[in-house]
Amino acid sequence: MSHISTSERSPRVEAAVKAILLELSGFNLDELDKSVTFLELGFDSLFLIQFSQALKKKLNLKVSFRQLIEEIGNFSGLITYVAQKADDSVLPAAPVPQAPAAAQVPAANAVPSSSVPAADPPMMMPPASPPAMQSMPIMSSAAPLNPA
Repeated sequence: MSHISTSERSPRVEAAVKAILLELSGFNLDELDKSVTFLELGFDSLFLIQFSQALKKKLNLKVSFRQLIEEIGNFSGLITYVAQKADDSVLPAAPVPQAPAAAQVPAANAVPSSSVPAADPPMMMPPASPPAMQSMPIMSSAAPLNPA
């Protein structure tokens, strides 16, 4: 572990946990309440075991299923736990702050919209029919399956 404080490591840890969660479940951590327990979020024991294994593989940090349920309990607790225990070398780089929005062009230098050529509208293609549907015979007058 390094000399960096837990609070300084938390954004990096959250990014790592977020990536693992997204990979395993398709859920975005930003859309979940981090204070709600794993079980209340609907994560079952099988998922939590897989999550535990992913923490070991990707962060080289052993967190048992029992720890996830009984000690850690939720994503907020997990982020704190990982920030305290994980080695810096396995954490992603610190998130880079996003650049500010592009500056507005002064009206004197602006190009009038009438002089900018309009883009061609996107071409719409009809949906392709599945190959299985193309090769299926149409049965308009099918014979009964069980002749009497």
